[in-house]
Amino acid sequence: MWPYAKTVHPGRQQKLPLSAAVAAVVPRLWRLVGPWMRGPRENRMRQIVVFQILMFAVFVYVWFRFSAAVWPKIFSSKDLKLKPSPDISLLDYFLSADHDGAGISWIYGVNSRKALVEALQSDVMVIEADVILMGQYTAEQQLIPVMAHPPVVTSDISLAEWLNLVKLHGKAFKLNFKSSESIELSLQKLTELQDDLHVPIHLSANILNGANAHLGVEKTVDGLQFMRLCSTSFPHSTIAVGWVTKRPTEETSYGGRYNWTDVKTMLDLLEKSPPEQPLTFNVRASFARRSVSQLKWLLEMTRATLTLISPPDDDVPIEDLLYLRHKFPRHSVFYDVPSSLKAAFDLVKNREDLKPSSFLDDERLAFDVGKWKVVHSQEGETIYLGTQSVLLQTGLLLTKAEYLATRTQPVRIQGRVEFLNYEYGDGEDPSRAPVGLAVFLRVTQSSRPDSISGIRCFMGVKGMIRIETRGVPGSDSELQAVIPGSAPCFVFKITDYGDDKIVLGVKRPKRCDDMGVIDFENEISFQMTDITTHSWYIAIKQSVPIGFTAVDQFNILAADI
Repeated sequence: MWPYAKTVHPGRQQKLPLSAAVAAVVPRLWRLVGPWMRGPRENRMRQIVVFQILMFAVFVYVWFRFSAAVWPKIFSSKDLKLKPSPDISLLDYFLSADHDGAGISWIYGVNSRKALVEALQSDVMVIEADVILMGQYTAEQQLIPVMAHPPVVTSDISLAEWLNLVKLHGKAFKLNFKSSESIELSLQKLTELQDDLHVPIHLSANILNGANAHLGVEKTVDGLQFMRLCSTSFPHSTIAVGWVTKRPTEETSYGGRYNWTDVKTMLDLLEKSPPEQPLTFNVRASFARRSVSQLKWLLEMTRATLTLISPPDDDVPIEDLLYLRHKFPRHSVFYDVPSSLKAAFDLVKNREDLKPSSFLDDERLAFDVGKWKVVHSQEGETIYLGTQSVLLQTGLLLTKAEYLATRTQPVRIQGRVEFLNYEYGDGEDPSRAPVGLAVFLRVTQSSRPDSISGIRCFMGVKGMIRIETRGVPGSDSELQAVIPGSAPCFVFKITDYGDDKIVLGVKRPKRCDDMGVIDFENEISFQMTDITTHSWYIAIKQSVPIGFTAVDQFNILAADI
């Protein structure tokens, strides 16, 4: 009988403490191997290693006899199983989606006890609900977060009850905070349950006003407060931010998009309080197709994703969803849309034959960042360079390769321009240079941003367009005109015919959300003499560092003759 056990009754053994058992075994083991360990010095290291192996084997044997063959708790399979953190990506949690945001199913507006029970019994992956204080904005307001969407401010289920039911079913969820006052109290409830929450959690709020926000009643949440509280009180989560928007009415059929001011203001706010958690942007699906340039640029600046949302009364064509699927990586867009729309989309989302030719035409016109390089003249210059669009304030963009234009093979430079956050424009202050975008042709690579030699084609905020020479051999002259309209945006086309002629065509639409196919009815033709034909570079810059200039669909093509 091994010395760690003694007989109490026949057939029954009482186990000693493990430390006593080991203390009893080691001396006996030493008496057996001690003489062998005192062998020749040259064999000492080998003997020590063998002895350590024997000691480990004895420890394992004693442990199993002592603990009735039970593994230490730390090694149990149950405890070795990794529990997901609430900031895990939806695509990493739901592996069946195959890294495709379209493979995630959502249910919207689960703000009642009945709706929650139905959602938990369904096969939906993500449950979305809205949070506000009970009786918010009324005399009966209570400091109790409940599930409701304004103008409804009461509910039959509180956030605490809602969370206690959801945590039992392994479904991801998204909480939309509809008031600044509800955030901190709600995060306290989440923190109390954080040890039981091992599913993806999205904390969401609309923190800026967007298109047609004035037509609705929804209020924005304090963005800085929201991100600060999420980062400090519940950091293991995904932050979802968006804009308060309203569907255009028949009287205001425009405005259904996110403009450059919307996305730049969002970026500015995020830079004031950069979130460390994963980030996604809530985007109205009916606006997204007309905002691809802006949204793609914003994702590139933040490395975030998009979550398409769609109120039940919105009209979203299936083609719009197919277009977005074509324009964005599949892992970067989620579809939080009504089940009927999602079902129709799922039937055709992978059919290549349903892509209209316009999808490919847009690719041909896209700005190619790989063909341009940034040239700085001083520190602190600001260029937000995306893959298909750019926001300029200071600095210079210069083509990496030269171009050659001749009368038989002219070159066309075209693009779209939108000015934002500018303080003054042409004619408002004669003592200051006008705000606008300058495109320089026939530039030498040695040109500096503050002293560029070439043909300067200028488009001003207030409608002034001008062509002039800057240090180029030939006639030093200029030609200018004024384009009617008031929208701070243009579509332009510049054609370089090589030796003696450049034509600048500019169109100012009535609204900046209506820059589709343009008839260039306003053109000025610039004649030059004594010009030597050879290869040149092209450069673009903002004329003065006031506000920003957004340029997209900017490309260099062979012109039609």
